[in-house]
Amino acid sequence: MCPHLTSDLAGVLRAEIVEGRIAPGDRLPSESTLISRHGVSRTVVRQAVARLQERVEPSITVWPKPPEIPTSPTPCRIWGRP
Repeated sequence: MCPHLTSDLAGVLRAEIVEGRIAPGDRLPSESTLISRHGVSRTVVRQAVARLQERVEPSITVWPKPPEIPTSPTPCRIWGRP
């Protein structure tokens, strides 16, 4: 892993916060979104968010993603039966 990738991504996220593209109380983009948007690994994303949280913006809180609740039940298939 290249340490500059972590610093670069932390800088990009900080700039988005400072410029108001991510407002106070807003969620950061998901790990998957950041991975695809910036072409980095999950490790880089997690370290960049941690760096941002520790060194730059201590008010950033990382919350686990809430579980997805299905809006309608999906039929279950019993093994061997449709």
